Amino acid sequence: MASVTRSAWNRMSLGIAGRSAKHEDEVLRQLSDVFKELAHLSVDVGALWSSLEETKVKLDEANRKLDAQTRLLSELSDTVNEQIDIGNESTEILGRLLRSARDRLDVLEGSRPQPE
Repeated sequence: MASVTRSAWNRMSLGIAGRSAKHEDEVLRQLSDVFKELAHLSVDVGALWSSLEETKVKLDEANRKLDAQTRLLSELSDTVNEQIDIGNESTEILGRLLRSARDRLDVLEGSRPQPE
């Protein structure tokens, strides 16, 4: 009876071992596929990261240029405002001069004898 039990045990062990080897091969094949996909994803993530770094560098450069343009525009605006103020003062001075010249002309014309 012991030999029948041992024989059954041996058959069962061999069956399990055979099924385990097949299962192990399938698991290894699936893991191999997973690792291949992970390698592809790693390459894609690396490329994406590199692209993001390049974009960041370009954005930083664009921000520096924009800041420089903003400073130049501010200086230009200040210069234009000064020129407008000077123009307004000049116009006011010319208006006073004209008024003064008119007043003097009126005085001169008034002091002249009027032809009758």
